[in-house]
Amino acid sequence: MKRIIALILAALTLAALLSACKKTAEPGTTTTQAGETIVPPGGNAGGVTPGDPDDPNSPEDEERTEAPGQKEYSSPKRIPTVKRGQEYEVASVPEGVTDIFSVDGKLLFTYVTRLEGDDQTQTTRDFYTLFEYDTKSGGCRAVSPEVGYIMRAGDRFLYDKAGVGLSASNYWDVPYFTNNSAWADEKEITGAEARKLISAPATAVIKGKAQPYVVQRNGTAVTVELPESGEVIALTLDVKALGGKSGAESLMIDIRGVANEKLWLSVGSFAGNGTLVKELYTVPIAGGATKPIRYNGKPIVADPLGGIQDGVLYGYSVQDGKSRALVRVDPATEKVQLLVTVKESVWRCVANDTYVMYEVPKKAGKVELVHKRIAAAPAEGE
Repeated sequence: MKRIIALILAALTLAALLSACKKTAEPGTTTTQAGETIVPPGGNAGGVTPGDPDDPNSPEDEERTEAPGQKEYSSPKRIPTVKRGQEYEVASVPEGVTDIFSVDGKLLFTYVTRLEGDDQTQTTRDFYTLFEYDTKSGGCRAVSPEVGYIMRAGDRFLYDKAGVGLSASNYWDVPYFTNNSAWADEKEITGAEARKLISAPATAVIKGKAQPYVVQRNGTAVTVELPESGEVIALTLDVKALGGKSGAESLMIDIRGVANEKLWLSVGSFAGNGTLVKELYTVPIAGGATKPIRYNGKPIVADPLGGIQDGVLYGYSVQDGKSRALVRVDPATEKVQLLVTVKESVWRCVANDTYVMYEVPKKAGKVELVHKRIAAAPAEGE
């Protein structure tokens, strides 16, 4: 019975992950012919001034009318989204960039390049394309053709090419595929294999051995299950050490993963003035003191959409009330590396050895990709 429940939960988790990559688009469109509409990324937000890069009618934006088959674009916002069909609900149309990655030294992102079907008959289908971001020009090049939902699975990408809408009834009936970051090593797998790949537990060095683990939390009680040995490690979080001055109910705890024999937590609590403060902590899974991980003495807010991936955590630290220090945390050493200092709000970021790429939220739910060279500053461990 537990296995059946686990499979159902895995399917629901995939559905949540896939739907989470959608962002609300604007209703503005430009009709080109019957049954086909070009949706400029973000649409026409209205109230724009002539010459504004966000104005679909601006001469500076004429690249958006190019066919989606074009492989190179001068910037991500020039990538067009083709829409075929009728009755698309505004909330169901994803906003251009859906996810960002750093794989094999490349900075990559996925983008919705085609929408087909009819919302009223539930036949809609979203198609995604993987792009490589060019840090020299700020442009991008299509790596993949248009395929179904592209998700990262380890050092590869998982996707489908069924050309049909996926639902709870057929999620695992269609064939799936995996590919490398160069899109040059396609392998077909079954739905069952895809489900196993998606639901595979994370791996970390625990008790001196690299092994899979599963973390569960109920309030301040946390268990780390080790499937290979069947062992369960139980620990209780120290509410006061996590900033819970008013008790456990005042804390918002999000587990990021296990690394270096420690549990990594993102914890939100309210300061005396009512301000929400989020901070990154470590707790030894074998017992020991709770420790905040900071940069320049200031709390680090972990990327809300990511956990420990490729052995690092990304986040930011507000330094002077305005500027944000984007940082990369090495859980193995607890060292914190400054990537760049920015003035904007940032949704998430990734980095290779030289550049950091991050998302800046704009008006009406749009997002802009920005890249900067990593600051020449030493890592800091506090």
